Amino acid sequence: MDTSLLVHDDVVEVVASGMAEFDQCADLVARLAAELRVRPGFAGLLDVRGLDYLPNVREARALADLLVSHRPAFAGRVAIVTQPGAHFGMGRLQTIVASLHGVPVEAFTMPGQAISWLKTGAA
Repeated sequence: MDTSLLVHDDVVEVVASGMAEFDQCADLVARLAAELRVRPGFAGLLDVRGLDYLPNVREARALADLLVSHRPAFAGRVAIVTQPGAHFGMGRLQTIVASLHGVPVEAFTMPGQAISWLKTGAA
């Protein structure tokens, strides 16, 4: 799995591509949280469109729980950008569960919509 970190405006973006497994995806969430802890007030964008990984329901729930465990780092909004289809469905599952626990997170398939939501609250 290849990753890159970009910081632009008030957004920290973690981009991942290639083959991945659950533990690597969990590390992506932790990496984004760590970056946001040192940049209070910044929003986070996790772009996983390039990953060759589809979590099952149990893994998606575990990723949602991980988002919740890092809630203090996610004071700004967090957007997850996925591939369309099943990947988006699993992303939505994660965001719904995490949102119920106070994490301001949403899933998208288009980065432009994600950035718009991060900055204004509207996609």
